[in-house]
Amino acid sequence: MADDRLSVMSAFSAFQKKFSRFTKAEEGERLAPVRKDKVLQQEISDREERYENAVSNSYRIYKSPFEALGRNSSRAKAIDDDEQSLLKAYDLYKAILELNEKKGDSHTFVAKYEIENLISQKDTYTRGGQMVYLQCWFMFEQGVTDFVPVLEEVKPGKFQLRFVEGESFRFPQTVLEQVEMIKRIYYQG
Repeated sequence: MADDRLSVMSAFSAFQKKFSRFTKAEEGERLAPVRKDKVLQQEISDREERYENAVSNSYRIYKSPFEALGRNSSRAKAIDDDEQSLLKAYDLYKAILELNEKKGDSHTFVAKYEIENLISQKDTYTRGGQMVYLQCWFMFEQGVTDFVPVLEEVKPGKFQLRFVEGESFRFPQTVLEQVEMIKRIYYQG
């Protein structure tokens, strides 16, 4: 029994020494236990980083399609064609506004018009979520901020390209984060 008491006392004494070293140790020297919330936070951070990389890589293609995809890429050619088509549609829209302002008056003016554009027929833009990259290219690369191009569904499955005044336009919450990322990565860095 005396031996048992000595071994318990020596174990307790050893524990006391370790505990006193632990309480005197600097905060950085202590090992923090792995917690579920740290693992979860790391998972969230990794997912956010992958999302940011995906947005960045997608926009890089719209920013410089031939540089990103190669001179002979048919996809780069299609994106470049879409960008040029959007610029033509914008020029046409601005010409209608200017004509209305110069030639029209309160009694005679252009009230209805439709700008037909292949962009409004492509699933990539109407349903595929790529319109935000075309909008960002238009605003940031071309410096056009007075109007923002949008696709409006006029009837089920039929879209129309419209231009909304830049001052009153607000991106939907679903794509606002992408726009902010693009701004931060490519234009504020």
